[in-house]
Order: sequence, then C-alpha cells, then structure tokens
Amino acid sequence: MASRDQKFQAAFKRYMNVMFEHFSGDEEMEEEYQWKITAMTENKRTSIHQYELQLQTRYQIGETTVRTQNTITGEWSEPGPIYANYRGIPTPEQLKQHMNNTFDRYAVYHTQYMEERLAFVELNTVMTMEDDLAIYGVISVVYYLGKFPYPVRLTRMQYLREKCVGLQVENSKRFADIVKLKKMVYTRNLSILNQQERAQVTIREMYAKLLVYHQGGGSGGGSEVVKLSTENIVVDCPVCLNSIESADNLMVPACCHIICTDCEARCTKCPICREVFVKTSTVALDNVPLLVDNNPAQDQIPLPDNNNNPIPLPVPILDDPIDEDVMDLIFGEDSNH
Repeated sequence: MASRDQKFQAAFKRYMNVMFEHFSGDEEMEEEYQWKITAMTENKRTSIHQYELQLQTRYQIGETTVRTQNTITGEWSEPGPIYANYRGIPTPEQLKQHMNNTFDRYAVYHTQYMEERLAFVELNTVMTMEDDLAIYGVISVVYYLGKFPYPVRLTRMQYLREKCVGLQVENSKRFADIVKLKKMVYTRNLSILNQQERAQVTIREMYAKLLVYHQGGGSGGGSEVVKLSTENIVVDCPVCLNSIESADNLMVPACCHIICTDCEARCTKCPICREVFVKTSTVALDNVPLLVDNNPAQDQIPLPDNNNNPIPLPVPILDDPIDEDVMDLIFGEDSNH
C-alpha cells in the first residue's frame, strides 16, 4: 500500500503535466521539462509534510569558448554555457496562483466555519535564484483525519465508494436539519395547544353563563330556552347547524370560530376561515423522529449540540460529479475502465 508521501508525489506529477500543458498550450510538448520535489519532513507520520520544489526555467543548448558581444545591448559575455528558455514556464506568481487554485478544490473545509481549512496543499515561498535558471518553492501538505487534500488515483469502484461516504455525510447533515425543524414545529404546536386550551376554558365558562342567563337565570325568570343571536357568539354549529345547548359540547379551535365537538372530531379545517385545526395528534411525540430514546438511528446521525450548533464534519474530498476536467487527475490513463 502506497504511503501518503508516495501518493502526493504521484498526484503532484500529474499536476505538473497539466500545468505545463496549460501554460504552453501544447498537448504534445517536445521539451523535457526538468523539475523535482524533495521531502523536507523526516517524520512522515506527522499531519504536516513539507517539500522543496525546484523547477528549471532554462536549459543548456551549447557552450562558447570565446567572448561574445550582444548585438542589441553591446554587452560582452564571458565564455561558458549557452542557455535557452523553456517554452510555457510560468512566472513564480503564476505558478503559485495556479497551483493553489488547483489543489484548493480538494481541500477539506470546516462544515461550520467554511473559511477554515482542515486539510490542504499550499505553495508558500516561491523565488527565482540569481542565476535565473530555476524557480524554487516550499510546498506544505496538511492532512486531516486521513483525508487526502489532493486527487488520489482511484478505480471507479473506489471513486463511487468515496461518493457514497460523501452522500452519507450530506444526508446526516440534512437529517439533523429536519430534526431541528420538526422540534421547532413540535414546540410551536404545543404552544398553540396550550393557548387553545386556555381559550377553550374561558369561552366555555362565558358560554355557560350566557346559557344560564337565557334559560331563566336572568330578568325574565322563565324556564324557556332562548336562542342567542348576538354577533360575537355563534350558537348554531356552522357544520351541522344544530344549536349548541351545552358548554361541554362547545369546541373552540385556535381561530376562535366555535364548532360543536362532534363536527370538530370529523373536520381538519375550520369551516369558516379554513385554518387547519391543531389537535393533540398533530404534536404527538411519535411524529417527531429521534425524540424517542429507542430509535437506533439516533447514535449514528450527528445532531445539533445544546447551543444548536451542528457537529463539525469533514467535507468529502470528491464532492463533485465526474467531469472531463478532472478525469485524468483522478483516474489517470485508466479512467475509462
């Protein structure tokens, strides 16, 4: 099994081929570019590895044994080797920007603080030496929880397995969001039920007093039941149109449009304003997943903590569909097998 150092060097070799092709604009490059990376970290078990990059910018094409004069500047040069520039070599700044942008797509970011990178590859110091023959730089590779911040050559089965893991992480995050929303709905409906019960008790008491008053407890002194017709109190049920002659048969939903208890049990919405009835079954604990202690999935799915902050999870490295731009970087020559 290849070590992390070997995997990075293989990935960096593929990157250099892509980089040369990008800056030269030629898929079939005739020049044999000279470059190498040297490991600076002796202990490969650490989470941070550093490498020294050396990229040659010019190559020797000959040697002169006599002094020569530049026809443009008039300067004389001593006998020695003659150099030519490699075609398609970027400047130090271009190399740094291109490399960091390329490897940034494979970096692992914190799920909550997206600006914080947990695993990444970065070209830090880039310079050209006095002889102007090569570009030198220092590459830092930071690992996190076994994640590789660079494209690793995978078989298609390995790639699909990585995608499966990434989808499972994403599904866990979405499931935690759903649980949080369901808890909010549960709390809201429970509050509505409490308010509805208090209003139920108050209106039933008032309705019972009015019935007593109109049944003879008032100034008339008779025993005949008087049908109420005031604007603010509905005596007839708007569904069955029967008179509500008992306060116990009176139901007051959250919208405060009175209905009899028999019709309320058969309706899901108010017949007057069409507002959905909030009933006890609506906020039952069985309808709120992961609130039941015996749910086996509860230990496998990350839930928000006491401050409603999601548990940090590493973003999967291969979180994009397979596209032509990264096929060679990921699969190499065997991408179609």
